[in-house]
Amino acid sequence: MIPIKTRLKIASILIFSLSINSTAFSDTQKEVRMNNIAEKISNRSYSTNDIENIKKYIDTFLTWKVKENKKAYMMFIDYPYQNPLKPVDYLSLTVIKEKGHKQPRVFSISCASMIDDKKGMSIFFGKTDPDDKNKIKMSNIELKGMKFTDVNNEYLKISFPNMKKSEVNLFEELMNNDHLFIDITGKDGTKYEVGYPLFKFQEQYKNLN
Repeated sequence: MIPIKTRLKIASILIFSLSINSTAFSDTQKEVRMNNIAEKISNRSYSTNDIENIKKYIDTFLTWKVKENKKAYMMFIDYPYQNPLKPVDYLSLTVIKEKGHKQPRVFSISCASMIDDKKGMSIFFGKTDPDDKNKIKMSNIELKGMKFTDVNNEYLKISFPNMKKSEVNLFEELMNNDHLFIDITGKDGTKYEVGYPLFKFQEQYKNLN
């Protein structure tokens, strides 16, 4: 398992990065805001207005697109990493849910072909410590070095039919944890540790019938 300190660092970077990811600002303004927020994080000083602004930006940034037909819903999101301002690339998360069914039929994660398919993908989950909101407790569920199910010159994809992987029910993990962590490795050997908050997915999914 990747050390908790590393996970917390990722979570901290994610919070201040997302808080300035708004198309209403120029790149220069975003950089200024990022520096200001980074300084506040270092000093651990947040005003009520800072917190509300962070919540609004994160909420907008993490909203999934939803397409609906007579039989099903498709939820999807393209999530940039490592720096949302100048992303290396995007992870594409997709969920397909048939109407009238509690659990999705398919969950998939796609990434660009710059990722080393031989290294696979690892998935971890974490939950905010109820006694200390600045800490994350990692789940015992670890899916390490999973092979991609679809590999071509444009993208790599892992699909989980019926939300299952061995004995792990991914739907339960997505709904019962606060964070999804995905580890992948580039063909040049660069390791990418992507932290993704789950609250917006949970909120939107619960509104589907």
